[in-house]
Amino acid sequence: MRLERGGAFGPPPRKYDTTKRRSWAQSGSMADSLRARELDFRRPLKDTLGDLAIPNSAGVEVAQFTDPVYSGQYSADGRFFYAACKDYRVYVYDTSTPPRVGDKSVTDQAEPGARSLGRFWSHRTSLKVQKIAQGSAANCSWTLTDAELSDDSQWLIYSSITPRVHMVRTGYGSEWDGDQEQHTLDFAAGAHYGFGVRPPLLFSLIAPFLSSSPSSSSSPHRPLAASPRTPSLTLACIGTDAELTARPQIWSVRFSHDAREVVAGARSGLVLVYDVEAQRTTLRVRAHQDDTNAVAFASASDSNLLVSGSDDCFVKVWDRRSLDGERPSGICVGHTEGVTFVAPKGDGRYILSNGKDQGMKLWECVPPLSPPRPAPSMSPG
Repeated sequence: MRLERGGAFGPPPRKYDTTKRRSWAQSGSMADSLRARELDFRRPLKDTLGDLAIPNSAGVEVAQFTDPVYSGQYSADGRFFYAACKDYRVYVYDTSTPPRVGDKSVTDQAEPGARSLGRFWSHRTSLKVQKIAQGSAANCSWTLTDAELSDDSQWLIYSSITPRVHMVRTGYGSEWDGDQEQHTLDFAAGAHYGFGVRPPLLFSLIAPFLSSSPSSSSSPHRPLAASPRTPSLTLACIGTDAELTARPQIWSVRFSHDAREVVAGARSGLVLVYDVEAQRTTLRVRAHQDDTNAVAFASASDSNLLVSGSDDCFVKVWDRRSLDGERPSGICVGHTEGVTFVAPKGDGRYILSNGKDQGMKLWECVPPLSPPRPAPSMSPG
């Protein structure tokens, strides 16, 4: 109560001002306020629930970017924060010290084309920048879609709508250095068609032509003749089976609890698991009918349970020990639009999901009860 009324973390909540109270906002409990808001016919103020919690101020701007930021995360102890941007950069900030007072210092100059618009910087901040990881333009596509810290905050991975996920050491726990060495996790390595994963559509269309041609084995490229009455059709990248192997375009990545494996969600509903030590993909499942936007390991102590969310509006739970027939262990139905994020509690039971329908749902995954055993028959003695 002293913190609320003191004003150090924002203006005092409105519940202490008797002149601004409402009948639906007199309770100090968040649950009671939500219930009273639903029962009241009047339209409540949007900032009422914010007044019940601290901090309730607008915050302080500590960094500015000219490109969108799509991902960010604090370390487990809150001593540093990273931001993954569209310009293929990951900025790591020191949050253990307060930001500088005054103008923000420029860390990156703008591209030459942006100077005509008056932008002489692409990033400036009042925080101390510990490290900047620069992704390769050859291995990135459009933007950085997701990033994740390992449990010990020693490693960071990020994805960019390509089969390659980059892993870089944060330098946390020791002296921050300029080590920019990045390890590439190629999810196309070791991938195989299995568990219902079909080959690409283009390969399915031309497979009969390749198999029926006696010279297809010796020539990796074969021209397709078109009838003069048929509109011309040009097909590119028609090659061998290895060249037609699907290359997943990854949207989301997450570490396992021991950082030995990485689970990824990709386009076309794929869910993949990559073994960091073996440097190959060990699991590939067609989990959804649409893009897989979010994935995670459901348990903090076991890497067998996976969670995935997709644009098909479903949240699914997978057990790697029983994937026969590509059937999930559980399906959470309730979102009316695509699922954008899943966050398991870590106990293998509770899952939080967010969707494009502006809804957040808490799921409880309870294992099904085993059928009752029949009573033993008693033969007459």
